Parts: sequence; C-alpha cells; structure tokens
Amino acid sequence: MKCPVSAIVLATAVQGTRFAVGRREEERPHALLRVGGLSLVQHSLYRLHAAGLRRFTVVLGCQAARVEKLVRRTVLQPGADVSCILAPDWRAGEGACLATAVRRTATSPCLTVSATWLISPEAIMAMCRQAAITGETTVLAREPMGQTADSGREIGAVYVSDSLLAWLREAQPSVSSASSTLPLERYARKHPVHTVNVREDFARCIDSPAAKRQAENLIVNGLNKGKKDGFLSQHIGRKISCYVSMALAPTAVTPNQLTWIGFGLMLAAGAMLARGGRWLLGGAVSALLASLFDGCDGEVARLRYRQTRAGAWLDIVLDRYGDAALALGATWSAYTALPEKWVVFLGGVSLLGFIMSSHAKKEYHICYGEPYPPTVVARLGLRDIHIAAAVLGALAGYPFIGVVTTGLLSHVVVAWMLWSARGTAQARA
Repeated sequence: MKCPVSAIVLATAVQGTRFAVGRREEERPHALLRVGGLSLVQHSLYRLHAAGLRRFTVVLGCQAARVEKLVRRTVLQPGADVSCILAPDWRAGEGACLATAVRRTATSPCLTVSATWLISPEAIMAMCRQAAITGETTVLAREPMGQTADSGREIGAVYVSDSLLAWLREAQPSVSSASSTLPLERYARKHPVHTVNVREDFARCIDSPAAKRQAENLIVNGLNKGKKDGFLSQHIGRKISCYVSMALAPTAVTPNQLTWIGFGLMLAAGAMLARGGRWLLGGAVSALLASLFDGCDGEVARLRYRQTRAGAWLDIVLDRYGDAALALGATWSAYTALPEKWVVFLGGVSLLGFIMSSHAKKEYHICYGEPYPPTVVARLGLRDIHIAAAVLGALAGYPFIGVVTTGLLSHVVVAWMLWSARGTAQARA
C-alpha cells in the first residue's frame, strides 16, 4: 500500500532538562536536537519522504522561527511540498497541537509523527499496510492502546483515519494533553485503534541522553558497509568519513556534489603526482581527501535516505576515471625520470588491473545474480588499497612503485576470482 499523501510533523515539544549542558535559561525545541548530524525534525522529513510521502505540514511551537528556518533549509527531492503552521496553544502539549493541526490542515486521512521520535521508513510503511487492512486509526507505539501511561512518550506516529479526523474536528479543547496519548485514549474508548509494535532499531523515542547515544550508534553502524568495503576503508576510512558526513548532512551540499568534489581532488592528485618532486606531498594529501569524499557521498545519501541508482552509477564511473588519473600521473612522473618503454607498459598494465578488479566483480554480479563473496583475497583488489599504495609511494618519493605493486596485485586478484568461481560456473551451467 502507498502511504497517505500528506503528513503532519509535530515539532512543538520543549527539550527536556536532561539534555541541558550547564546552566540554561531559555527553552529549547526538542525538534532541533541533533542526532547523527541531523536534527530530529530533519530526520522526520527525510524518513517520511523515503516512505513515499510528499506533502508535509510542520507544526511549530517552541522557538517557532528557528525551527521553521531549519525546515526551509532541509533539502528534499523535487515534488515535495513543505509548509509550516504555528500552534498557538503549543504549551498545552502535543495532544492540543495534534487536534489543532488536524482541524486546520487535514481534509483526508493523513499521518502524524512526533519529532521527538526517530522512525524508520520501514516502520512508517508497516503502519500504512496495517491501516490498509483495517481502514481504522493505527498508532505506532511501544504498547497497545489502553495499556500506556499518559507520559507523552509511548506513541511516535498516528495514522489519522476518517473516523479520528471527524472526532478531532468535533472534540472540545479538553482533549489537550502533554502528549497525543490522552486524546487517543478517549477516542479508543468508543472506536477501534490498532497498534503496530516495532523494535527500537526501527522506532525510538529520543527522550534521554542515553537514548540519543544509542540512536547515534545505530546511525553510525548503518553508515558502515562492513566487508563490502576494503580493509582500510572499513577500519580507518569509515571511522573518519562518517563524522565528516554527519557534519555535512544538515548543509545544502548534495551527494552528487560530493562525488564531483572527490573526483576533482583525484584529478588534482594525478596532476601533482605527474609533476613529481615537491608536488608529491600535495598529491598524496589530495588523494587522501578524494578517498574521504568518496566515502562521504554515499554516507550523506544514506543519512538523508536519498540513495539513487543514478548517484551510485555516477560514483562508479568517476571512480574509474579517478583511478586512471592516479595511475597515469604516477606513470608520467616515472617516465620523465626514466624514459623507457617498459615504464609505460607497466603503467598501462597497472591501470588495466585497477579497472578489471572492479569490472570482474560487477560482471560476476550480473551473470550470477549475487555479489562476489567478500573474501580476503577479493578485498585486496578494492580501491582503498590502490589509493593507499599510491599515497605511501608518493610520500616515499616513488608513487610509480606503489601503483605498479597494487596494479599487478589486482591482476592476481582477478585470476583468483576466476579460479575460485569455477565451481559456481560448473554448478550453474
């Protein structure tokens, strides 16, 4: 089932005193609390958009101008419509804000989400599937309706059915509460309300510093691609790039722009390696930065739930051109110092190894319908090893040696892949 077209994001709550650092006089919006680089209201918008919703109404309360400014800066894909409204009775709690928002904006069933929660797109779609089956009001909660205490932290999202929509429009202001739980409890006394229970890794209320730390750990772990990365990327590169990505996620920079920045840095690295001499240090630094941005583009896309096939394809194509720039730069540097044909030959063979180690895995995936197993040998042919060898060689004054070493190693990796896959080929012939 498709999710409802519109969603209401309740960004009215005040940040609890448990999040205060030192003495704090002013109230702070809970929606602006940063978790994994993005504020909670940004997380809500990105995740709802990933679940298929395209029209959003953000209900403002505490420091409305600051929250609205951040919402306006949030970069969603074309076709998304975001508006903001002020709930004049926001101090009465989310229950009052829910009723106010529904009365003012909703004309058909919609989804309401509390910006104090982190809810995955999968959990949102699970709610929509449940609502499609029952046609009734559905909530995402820790416990079924009727068993929750009125603490304001048990319900993360509500699918507002036609019945609940009509009830909220007719209800008196007495439905106001510090949470959305109380009005729903009153509604549930006479109307069916269905509950979707989800694990905390799919939906989590950020109501304490401990919950915030746990959510950030889940986000960081989600950015790590595990054995799909090379050894150096997995154990060193991702430890750095994920924090850079979390700093970049709230900005206007797009993943594709980061891909182009990384490509430009790799071209610059190749040019500086070609110059040789004192330029080698600059080439090494530029190659390291290019490798960093090569990880950040995908991480920023995953943080914003904006992964696209077009972006992945652009990244793959520019990576190959970047590899070529690195190999050609190192080869030219060696050839100017030693103008022999075998230097050009080894440089060409190394470049072919870089390309084939990637191409062999892609073709295996296409032919067999599954990725090549991330064995130790296969991971030796990944891009992080190529770049690290070129950087170490540049720092030692001999980038060509590093390029040739990993280029020849890549041919060994491809030969091993062909040999080890022979059983699979025979079984599927």
